[in-house]
Amino acid sequence: MVSPIRVGEAGGLVQLDRDQFVVVALQNCSNYGEGMMSRLRKRFAVVFFMLLLGLGCALQVSSQGRRAKIDPEFTAFWIKFKRAVARNDKAAVADMTKLPFMLDNQDLDRAGFIKHYSSLFTPKVRRCFAGAKPSKDQDAMEIFCGQQIFLFAKVGGVYKFTEIGVND
Repeated sequence: MVSPIRVGEAGGLVQLDRDQFVVVALQNCSNYGEGMMSRLRKRFAVVFFMLLLGLGCALQVSSQGRRAKIDPEFTAFWIKFKRAVARNDKAAVADMTKLPFMLDNQDLDRAGFIKHYSSLFTPKVRRCFAGAKPSKDQDAMEIFCGQQIFLFAKVGGVYKFTEIGVND
């Protein structure tokens, strides 16, 4: 049987007896195991980070999907409403508005709404409506135009313009 050898302190080869060989072998295995554990920890950290990143992307796509699902009834309403606003058709907008309409702590009837129409639908708001994308907020739909939020909800089974809020 050939005796195992190793490199000695001075760089020369040293012959080992059986007990010394076992000790050296266990030390080498231990060093190998520590390196392997370090590599495994690094791989685990990378995999964990990738999972978190993937989960974040999935949640973002999921929330975008919710926003994208707009009621077809609202889509039809929005096309008519936006067209009436673009034509500055006060009567048509009033027909698609929940009346009485609350404005500055006053309930406006149809005539009052039409009277205040120009202050609600300024040229800037009308331009905003032309490219606005509706978004869903619980049971209502909303359009953001600068510091204003225009809210739409079903009233009596049909969509109506219900209120203007402040975009904070």
